[in-house]
Amino acid sequence: MRIKVKLLHEGVHSGDASGIVPSTFRIMRQLLDRIEDSKTGQVLVKELFAEIPDEHLQFARDTANTLNDELITAYPFVDGGKPVDGSFEELQLNRTWRPTVSYTGISGIPDCAIAGNVLRAETTMNLSVRLPPALKSAVAAKALTSVLTADPPYGAEVTCEVHKGLNGWAMPELAPWLKHSISRSSDAYFKKPARMMGEGGSIPLCRC
Repeated sequence: MRIKVKLLHEGVHSGDASGIVPSTFRIMRQLLDRIEDSKTGQVLVKELFAEIPDEHLQFARDTANTLNDELITAYPFVDGGKPVDGSFEELQLNRTWRPTVSYTGISGIPDCAIAGNVLRAETTMNLSVRLPPALKSAVAAKALTSVLTADPPYGAEVTCEVHKGLNGWAMPELAPWLKHSISRSSDAYFKKPARMMGEGGSIPLCRC
């Protein structure tokens, strides 16, 4: 999703206009606060959530108990860097069944090396929103657009464009014979119980 905030027809000198003309970046911050808690990363739009089946809750619990800190060490944190939660089970649910917002691009802001004292006319950001696998992307796009464009601060022009929306997929409950076969195969080859693990991604890994 691409969100654009525009307040001026052209940029003006910040020394002259600041204090009178609001910053479009600050307006953008206010809009983003509508959809995500900036302290916790929790998504605030209820339409972006889906009920987690009991079986998938157990999958997440089992996988978290097996992987433990591999859920964290798999990523290149800086020294002292921490994940959003200390519970491995919650981290696994976060990355599979709970919505998240990532900010993947920004335009309208010059590079620091060439930036001047300008109050810019507009700010644009790209948002990548991972959805629960049982939620239709069209439903999420409609809800996000409604929340972001309603009653914009300072009467700014706010537009949202959805460039690509993909529906997820959740594995149905396994037939008893298949569950038994998977378990036996894992025990025989890995000497460990089988685990089920979800993955968020924009590449169509599975279609049905």
